Amino acid sequence: MFIMKIWKKFSGLQLIKLLSFLLLIALTLGCEDKKQTDTIIVKVGNSTLTKSELDNYLGTYKLNKNHREEFVRRWIERELLFNEALKQGIQNSNDFKLTAEVSKKELAAAFFINNYFEGITVAVNPKSIKDYYDKNLEQFKLNEDAVIINYASFNDINDAIEFRTQLFNSNWEKILAGTKIDLKTESYESSKMFLRSQLPNEKVVRIIDNLLPGEISIVFESEPNIFSVVQLVEILSEDSIPKMSYVQDVVIERYSMMERKRLYNEFVKELYSKYNVEINRDTE
Repeated sequence: MFIMKIWKKFSGLQLIKLLSFLLLIALTLGCEDKKQTDTIIVKVGNSTLTKSELDNYLGTYKLNKNHREEFVRRWIERELLFNEALKQGIQNSNDFKLTAEVSKKELAAAFFINNYFEGITVAVNPKSIKDYYDKNLEQFKLNEDAVIINYASFNDINDAIEFRTQLFNSNWEKILAGTKIDLKTESYESSKMFLRSQLPNEKVVRIIDNLLPGEISIVFESEPNIFSVVQLVEILSEDSIPKMSYVQDVVIERYSMMERKRLYNEFVKELYSKYNVEINRDTE
């Protein structure tokens, strides 16, 4: 009865998430030959979680001990609930069967769309990007003040001082290009836009607030043992629209998303014809 009470509290979305997780586990359980040569991390009944499966689930977090322990704990918990649910006959209820069918279709569609778009490259050319930017200027309006800066950071204060000295006899781009080889640059950027809230810390904010456009900062320690030089290029106010060069990465990302959506809609239209969709309007 306790399991049934828990079941009734689940929303449709929670059930889909749970079923998706369990389906992924079921798929991995089919690889018995592989598991025979893999280290088993935990076993609940007939279900096992191996080291390679755990690494695949965690991805870049696989080396984090806390993430691994939390995932294993949740895996065990879900297996226990799953086994008890089966024992209580949950799988025979109409609600379960309906939700499982919906979940299976949603999961299959998601995998298919992911595989479908993996083989498609969205064509991005300068003219298309520029046209998209010009037609959607309001999308790129700033919701807070921003600054355009040049900056370079170094592990060695002497490199930072040398870099700043060279700037007075040349321009930022030319010196920076040489610096990539001659000096040990930690990070660098030319004409980079930062929203005020994106600036790394108060020290950087104070330095920039005391610069005029075109002015170069003193060498300062932006972080422990990181020595930086900043040049203020431009100040942008809230509600202004930055030049495309300042937001080009965002423009390309949004254009690509729009193109993918267009390709998706065209593909779905083809499927309408392929599978003879019929809609009974009398029921509306």
